[in-house]
Amino acid sequence: GGQITSYTNAVGSAENNSLAGSITYMNFDNSSNAFTDLRSEIYTQELNMNALNTVKGIYVSGNLNGLKSGVTAKKAVGGSYSQINYNNTTRAYLLEDTLISGRDLGEDIPIIYPDLNIRAENTTDLISISPTAGKGSTFGFNGTFSLGKVNNITEASISNKAHLKTNNINIEAKNNLNNWSLSGAINRTENNGVGAGVALNNVNSETKAFIGDNSYLRSDEKYIIQSGD
Repeated sequence: GGQITSYTNAVGSAENNSLAGSITYMNFDNSSNAFTDLRSEIYTQELNMNALNTVKGIYVSGNLNGLKSGVTAKKAVGGSYSQINYNNTTRAYLLEDTLISGRDLGEDIPIIYPDLNIRAENTTDLISISPTAGKGSTFGFNGTFSLGKVNNITEASISNKAHLKTNNINIEAKNNLNNWSLSGAINRTENNGVGAGVALNNVNSETKAFIGDNSYLRSDEKYIIQSGD
């Protein structure tokens, strides 16, 4: 944590007209799934299914040296555009006709039925920083635009057609979100100067834990698992 994931910088220098600009565009698609598929059978003393997804990044884009340049142009224009997209899907689930039961250890030994824990967790940290600065003797304009987009689906589910011979059942879906964008502009000129910064966050989050119809997730495979084999 704390390290810069991407860095984009632009510098322009001239006696008459100076132009500097930078663009950062990054798109991340992440998926994490823990599941039993259609008609799976599991015999065990404890079952923990965890789907975990963690994405973190610090993104810097801009014209950071505009005021340090030794040459002051008559007209100076600087700008930066930054867009970071996170698309995260995290699911932990049991599908229909899944059988969860204790393991049969033989005659005269009682079956110990398992505890069942289904957990899905998304952790998203998106920090976008877009500064720009410049100077011009007669006219100067500097602008930045920063956009952070996050689409998170976090889901823990058990089919209402699953067959569970268990003690305790725990279903948990958790979405941890830290998303912010910083945009700023500094412009220095003797006559006319304009500086503008815009920062936007667009967040769509769906988090749910349930027992019900989750057949939209199924395929047609069958697995039989017995712990200790």
